[in-house]
Amino acid sequence: MEAAHKCRIVSWGHTEVTDDPRFEALSQAEFIKRKMSEAARRQLLGEAEHNSDEAIAREEADWISKTGITRRVFFGGSTSELAAIAAKKCLAKAQILPGQLDVIIGGTNTGPGYPSLADHIKLALGDSTSSAVCWDISEACPVGAISVFNGWSIVRSGIGRYVLVVCAEKATTLAPADNWLAANLFGDASFGLLLSVGDKESFQFFDGHCLPFDGNIDKVVKTEHGFSQDGPSVHKFVGREVVDTIVQAARAADLDPGDIDHFIPHQPSGKTLELLRRKLQSAWPTFSGHFHDNVGFTGNVSGASTGSVISRKTEQGIIKPGDLVFVSTFGSGLSIFNYGFRA
Repeated sequence: MEAAHKCRIVSWGHTEVTDDPRFEALSQAEFIKRKMSEAARRQLLGEAEHNSDEAIAREEADWISKTGITRRVFFGGSTSELAAIAAKKCLAKAQILPGQLDVIIGGTNTGPGYPSLADHIKLALGDSTSSAVCWDISEACPVGAISVFNGWSIVRSGIGRYVLVVCAEKATTLAPADNWLAANLFGDASFGLLLSVGDKESFQFFDGHCLPFDGNIDKVVKTEHGFSQDGPSVHKFVGREVVDTIVQAARAADLDPGDIDHFIPHQPSGKTLELLRRKLQSAWPTFSGHFHDNVGFTGNVSGASTGSVISRKTEQGIIKPGDLVFVSTFGSGLSIFNYGFRA
């Protein structure tokens, strides 16, 4: 990819339960006990057992067997406050001041609307002299990857030297707690990514697809009471179209799957990730890198899922400098967005 400016990754940041007392990590059993109403528990567990620890444990085991999710993170503040935590951590790692930023991009499906999430992030960073311009992007679960692409485009164009991308999701608000068939999937999280002009390009490729035809537009939709999805159809979509775009993107970017150190997909559920893992093993027989599956202890955090994994694994030293990382996101639309970078 040739352009006047190269874009480098400066730093990542992400939220952890220990960042703020408003975070709480709940098991599925604790969710049933603390978040669901008594009426919903009666409907789920039956009149006689709606407060029974044994019945709750059985239901928890059933949920875990279907979703692969044992624990989820809930944040008691706003999406804007959630975003600000990751933004501040990201800038602190880079030792960059808010006043040095040229652009702040907010990615969210659960944000404040307007004023934008990015506006609120700028306010939270606290520098009233900052000249950074702000805007938001929304595109369901691929929004984190698309926001990274937008930030990369700004740096490459020369419009901004320092671009802060922040994706924040209070995905636990996507479905009311009493709608347990949907609500047992989601968690809250945010990540930040600082991009800058550099001597060496960090990104290998970007690859996006929007496929709303043949009824796909109705497979995952926002509703008055949260969201609804055609789970079996979306599951098949991941196993077919998503895998096909992954294979095609790697081929177009001239990437040998055997050279990829980390594959980081969107984290919807354990069941979907296992399907993706099996299909990818068949399509990429030479791939021997890490397939990252973290949904079990975070829940589905929508657009914040892949960036949070990247930031956490980078901080832990699992993703090392120079590693080749392939990221794949997918969601409502139905949409797919893939990208690759060198850590």
